[in-house]
Amino acid sequence: MPRVITITAVDPRSSTPRVPVRRSDGTYQVHLRRVRDRQQAKNSLRLRTLEQVAFFVRNGYCLRMTPNDSIIAPDQIRIEGDDDCSNDLDEEELDTLDRRVLAKQRKEQKIFREILVGDREVACCTICERQLPVSLLVASHIKQRSKCIGDSLIDRYDLDNFTLMCSLGCDALFESRMIRVVDGVVSKGNVPSMTEDLRESIASVAGNRVKNWNSAGDFYLSGW
Repeated sequence: MPRVITITAVDPRSSTPRVPVRRSDGTYQVHLRRVRDRQQAKNSLRLRTLEQVAFFVRNGYCLRMTPNDSIIAPDQIRIEGDDDCSNDLDEEELDTLDRRVLAKQRKEQKIFREILVGDREVACCTICERQLPVSLLVASHIKQRSKCIGDSLIDRYDLDNFTLMCSLGCDALFESRMIRVVDGVVSKGNVPSMTEDLRESIASVAGNRVKNWNSAGDFYLSGW
């Protein structure tokens, strides 16, 4: 039976609790931080499910809530019915990995891939530009997840810091820094042990232009 997720906040002016505002297109809106200008769209996301909303609120995003389309800070919001997916892990995984860490990473991957892919069954890998079934694509961090710490922790959940890469090699090459992006163009990175097959793999993507360079430039330039 599907979980029922409820998201509420106390309205000091009313006995009726605040609830998320649902737009005419069926989406909910979260913001990376509070904004004073109601027309300001920067750092905001339109989400389709309460599961997605709960994930972003738990990770520092504000939420548009009733009444008056108010922007409510995450520490004022109560979420019920949303778990960490830890029950999905089998016993072998529990013996070798921390349950909560693995569950959170799986949920993070699921949420961001849903947002990047939408309703499509086929999408494009940012690096190799091949059109592939979404089952072969992962939501990859542009600025490495391990570097999103301290003041940069919020970068871990910023949609601009994600892009689709294929599991046929591009994601692994990028994560291992064997390829990098310079001025929006894929190029060879640091390769400790080069082989002919690896050289061919890198050459096949070198020179490709990353389409989301303009929106993700801050992450490419911040120490990748």
